[in-house]
Amino acid sequence: MDRNIFHLLMVMSAIFSYGSCFHIKMEALPKDVDELVPESNVTISCFVTNNSSEEILAVEIGKDSERPIATLQKCSDLFFGGGQKPNVHVEGRLERNSTTSFIKVTIKNPTVRNSGTYKCKVIRLDEMSLSEEVTKVDLTITSNNVKGVFEYFWKKFSSFENRIKTAEDVISEQRKTIVELTDQIKIQELKLNKQTSKVKLHAVKINHQDLSLNLLNSTAHHHTAELQKHDEQLKSHQEQIQQESSKLSVNSNRIGFVEDLTRNQSKIVAELNDKENFMVAFTAVYNSVDTFKSGDTIVFRQVLMKEGNGYDENTGIFKAPRPGIYAFHLAIGTPKTCVYYNIDIVANGKKQARLFAYDADLYGDQSAASCTVRLKKDETVKAVVFQTSPGANSFHPEPYYSIFTGYLVREM
Repeated sequence: MDRNIFHLLMVMSAIFSYGSCFHIKMEALPKDVDELVPESNVTISCFVTNNSSEEILAVEIGKDSERPIATLQKCSDLFFGGGQKPNVHVEGRLERNSTTSFIKVTIKNPTVRNSGTYKCKVIRLDEMSLSEEVTKVDLTITSNNVKGVFEYFWKKFSSFENRIKTAEDVISEQRKTIVELTDQIKIQELKLNKQTSKVKLHAVKINHQDLSLNLLNSTAHHHTAELQKHDEQLKSHQEQIQQESSKLSVNSNRIGFVEDLTRNQSKIVAELNDKENFMVAFTAVYNSVDTFKSGDTIVFRQVLMKEGNGYDENTGIFKAPRPGIYAFHLAIGTPKTCVYYNIDIVANGKKQARLFAYDADLYGDQSAASCTVRLKKDETVKAVVFQTSPGANSFHPEPYYSIFTGYLVREM
């Protein structure tokens, strides 16, 4: 008996709490559609205005006495009842209070089977109980609009006829252009004939010059034979000089080898000392408030330690001062706002590691990723947002929850 009284009080509380602060509006546009008209769409919308203290938990839309087409729930994406269909597009937004929530279903090329009464159900939560509000709208799909079909295909035919006329105009212009080009070709042929006659005259002159060159060549052969004799005498003298030079070069090479060996030893000792004393390392934390989107570089502006001048706290990018093997570690703390982040460690445009941070219970969370990469001098590494939930704003307010660090493991 006491339990029945408690349920009665809950129902009465829900009835008295409902007032002008909560409104549901549902509409179908257009209400009358003919399935014979191609490329027709119909949209069924439900708008919920909530200015009360009650919280909206879910909004769903579908045909009366059937499973919902789509359900929009708190802290989740759209859920499609019976699976998402290719001719149905659903969009919506669910706000907790003080704004308008909506869910909208668009059916492409509807048929008679889509006719019927559609309902929108809103589930609310007040201080004591759950309550539901339902509103309905009718949608009629017919199959006899022959005039609409005729008008659709007449527009298609008119468009095709205009394209044919445009093509004919283009062909006419091209014919005019061909005539003009033909006249120009004839003029060029006349000029080419004149040039051909000039070339023939030059060929006769060249034949006369060839006869003169043949006489000069015979004289040149005689002088060449005498020069060859002098060349043989010079070669014998050069061979004697080379023998003396080879003796001198052997001694010079020995001296140069000793000098090069001394310089190389000094250089190797200097490089080993430089590698032992050089260090590259940094640690930086995130202490800003930014709104992120896909492709943004995360800038960790508060530097706790930096050696080797590799990390730039103004851009969030690490540039390798020397070639070698480097290690990097990235940790991200999510705020208490029911958001998620996919963040990559990217070296020279290539993903090396990815972390997924998601605050499922509104208490905050922390995720981390690490990697080791081989870098050449001046190659870069940074933390890049791959994907995030819409409206994601900043990370955990405590700076040490989000940190980016890296260091040189071994110089190559």
